Amino acid sequence: MNRNSVRPAAAARIVARHAVTRRGALALAASAIGGATLAGCGQSSKHGKNSGASTSSSGAFPLTMSDDRGTVTIKKEPKRIAALGYGDQDTLVALGIYPVMANQWVPAWKHGLGVWAEKKVPKDKLPAPMNMAEPSFEGILKTAPDLITAANVELSDSQYSRLSKIATVVGNPKGMKAYAIPWEVQATQVGTAVGKKAETKKLIGTVKDDLADLVDKYPALKGKEGIVMVLDNGQYGVYASTDTRGKLLSAMGIGTPKRIDALMHGKFYASISKEQVAKLDTDVLIVLNKKSEVASDPGFSDLPVVRRGSVVYVGNENDALAFSASTLLSIPYVSGRLVPRIAAAAAKV
Repeated sequence: MNRNSVRPAAAARIVARHAVTRRGALALAASAIGGATLAGCGQSSKHGKNSGASTSSSGAFPLTMSDDRGTVTIKKEPKRIAALGYGDQDTLVALGIYPVMANQWVPAWKHGLGVWAEKKVPKDKLPAPMNMAEPSFEGILKTAPDLITAANVELSDSQYSRLSKIATVVGNPKGMKAYAIPWEVQATQVGTAVGKKAETKKLIGTVKDDLADLVDKYPALKGKEGIVMVLDNGQYGVYASTDTRGKLLSAMGIGTPKRIDALMHGKFYASISKEQVAKLDTDVLIVLNKKSEVASDPGFSDLPVVRRGSVVYVGNENDALAFSASTLLSIPYVSGRLVPRIAAAAAKV
């Protein structure tokens, strides 16, 4: 692999996306990466039946593409792909490719796949899970990948170097930071790496068109402001307009208030104390928790947006996770249920 202009050392911590657990709490997977060894090179994987694309892309190779570290060359069509970026696995499955490993950003996902993706994968081709908050390089090695996609994850130079000894690595899109990458850009990065850029473009277009058609049915959405919120450890968590949740709201015609973005300081998430609950007042409030978990707070209940009934309590775990993931597969899975509810809340403004 030929790379130029390698960026300075990245932070030594990998911060996973926020996900609502069964208790409605915010799970933030963040951990320093230890010194796992690359022992066991000769071991075979129990997931050995997993293979590559449903249709051949061999004509696209060798191919050269860019990522956040420079230029990477993929010499031949990959057959065994480890999807280590947050959401990379959904792009592969949407393309009919079954990864040998998937980023397990939700602990309950035994195979690193949300329900919207797992139902599309044959049982004998389900991937091995990998918690990228505490990645096991030995575990990755055992799946014998010939390509590693890391299109939405922060890797230190040391971590990247160790992964590169296992297989070719394709990182974040050039010029973009992990956790603030538009879903369609991430999908294109992964699709390009497997020689299916054109197919990926078509899938992206279909998802965007279907969402736009759905949103057009609800004119009350246009021009409104909204906040995505989760209650965690006694504080209200809010998401930036650059986060996947904020971008999905934007696709619905709803903007994130500037005062919320001002809290981020370059991050995708910020906390608001209960004493500052007034900052949550907006046109539409999307709450990832169940109503019973937040409605008992007097300050929250007194907000004009709450009294008006312009709150959507997502509640359902899979819907909350799909909304948070924002991928080729999760957006179609959740939009049909959430968009009408958000529109009903917006109509009360």
